[in-house]
Amino acid sequence: MSRFRKRALQESVQETGSVPKVVLEQACRTGQLNLSGRELKTVPDEVWKLYARSEDDVNFDSKDSERWWNQVELKKLILASNHLTTLSEDIAIFPALVILDLHDNKLIKLPESIEQLKILDKLDISHNELRSLPDGIVDLKRLSTLLMQHNALESLPKFFGDLANLTTLDCSNNKLEYLPEDWSQITSLQKLNLASNQLLKLPYSICGIPLLSYLDLSGNNLSSLPGDWSNLTSLRELYLRNNKLQSLPNLSECNNLKELYCARNAFVSVSICDIPKSIMILEFRDNKIKIIPENISDLQNLQRIDISNNDISTLPPIMGAMEHIKALNVDGNPMRGIRRDVISKGTTAIMTYLRTRIVTGTVGDNHNQHSQSNLPVSSELAERTKMHELNVSKSLDLSNKPFSPKSLTDLSDIPLETINLHKTGLVEFPDGLSHFQDSLKTLTCSLNKISLVTSIIGNFTSLTHLDLASNSLTSLPIEITNLRKLIELNIMQNKFKGIPMCVYDLHALEHLLASGNQIESINASGLQKLTKLSTLSLQNNSISQVPPELGLVTSLRNLQLEGNTFRIPRHNILLQGTAAVLDYLKGRVPTQ
Repeated sequence: MSRFRKRALQESVQETGSVPKVVLEQACRTGQLNLSGRELKTVPDEVWKLYARSEDDVNFDSKDSERWWNQVELKKLILASNHLTTLSEDIAIFPALVILDLHDNKLIKLPESIEQLKILDKLDISHNELRSLPDGIVDLKRLSTLLMQHNALESLPKFFGDLANLTTLDCSNNKLEYLPEDWSQITSLQKLNLASNQLLKLPYSICGIPLLSYLDLSGNNLSSLPGDWSNLTSLRELYLRNNKLQSLPNLSECNNLKELYCARNAFVSVSICDIPKSIMILEFRDNKIKIIPENISDLQNLQRIDISNNDISTLPPIMGAMEHIKALNVDGNPMRGIRRDVISKGTTAIMTYLRTRIVTGTVGDNHNQHSQSNLPVSSELAERTKMHELNVSKSLDLSNKPFSPKSLTDLSDIPLETINLHKTGLVEFPDGLSHFQDSLKTLTCSLNKISLVTSIIGNFTSLTHLDLASNSLTSLPIEITNLRKLIELNIMQNKFKGIPMCVYDLHALEHLLASGNQIESINASGLQKLTKLSTLSLQNNSISQVPPELGLVTSLRNLQLEGNTFRIPRHNILLQGTAAVLDYLKGRVPTQ
């Protein structure tokens, strides 16, 4: 055996089941050690001996910058995506750790000595098998980010509220029934995710966290909420989906609340007085609501409202005067006051119809209650006022006027969340949108002449609503699969011959609107991948056959198939509604 081959074999044996020497040497120099994705079942012993070796053991070269006395204390340790079931108490030998990442392992418990990591700032223990946390975790006073979603936690330590510096806390997808009562010290908390647990009640003290901007309580067993939310003045997003709620607490003083999601609860009515006037997105789908109150018109910032699948028979005509509404979903209601053909045409048609029903004198009664100055306003003041309003609303409406790229670039410093480019003469997807790729949630580009959506769309990872209706599109780029938060996709009135395959990877999608195209077939297996899909609109296409497997898409609540060429199911079954159509199709699925 040659000398070089023998040396290579020795090095291979030395590094098998351990950490390569070069990785340890780099950790000593940089203070960062990344051992993620190495299929480790235990942390190798040499990691715990990292700073216990002599100069000869470390065996650095003669460079002074690499000698042992120039080593940096370990500040960042990443052990993610391995097969660890335990973590040694030796973790305490790294007291300078600022970041400890243990996510995606098989940990059953954490070492008690973790309490000695006094300056730890971020701890990620998500996607493990933890049933409890050591009590000493509350001694990590500098902890600002704690991620522990997707475990089996049944409780949190009694004095959990001592973690006063937390800004982000994710406890979602565990088995928590109750929470510690005292959260009054966690005054810096901004994002709190408690979704998909078994919570029966919410501690009153959570409603006193002044900086809380994001709160997700979805998927619990909550039948009521604390009554006083007046201190949550920073709250912007509130998720209450999939609970047992029959009423809202008084949210009227949450003056920054923009998004409220209450789908799949037990609401029979909605009190508009409990909803702040700042609200922009309101979701009450899949409840038992019978009436929408007239004073919904008080919500003058409301842009999207989803009240589908309730027991609503009519809408107040005054809604037709709510000019900011861009999306109104009323499908799945026993509407008697609005014709079905009007509803099938979507938001614009419904709003137009409601406006025709307004009795003269009901709109604008209060318009002149406050006198307006006749003094001329300088252009500089007007511009400052406009910029202030955009900073507050984070919404830009350029609809029904010729588009100018400058109208976007001039606002590049504002984190816009909503942009409306409806009927602006666009012939291509505007590059200027890239200024807002991190903030944009709602984008409307309907009724234009766009024939191609470029790959830039993949950068808009915060998008929840994308409206591309009434263009000349035949395909979508594969990069659209990056839109992991997309809830609604509207591609109606285009030239698609099939639903693009990339759409089936949008696993958060709830509403897919594709009527008025040239679609020839339905990909049932693709639709089954969209486990949250509730609304599927395929009206007025060229579909010649409806596959029985479509009946296995059990999440569907509103299926629209009228105006196609298929003969089965027959028209009388379609008239019975979505549930009847799905039952019929399911019954035709071949048995094995």
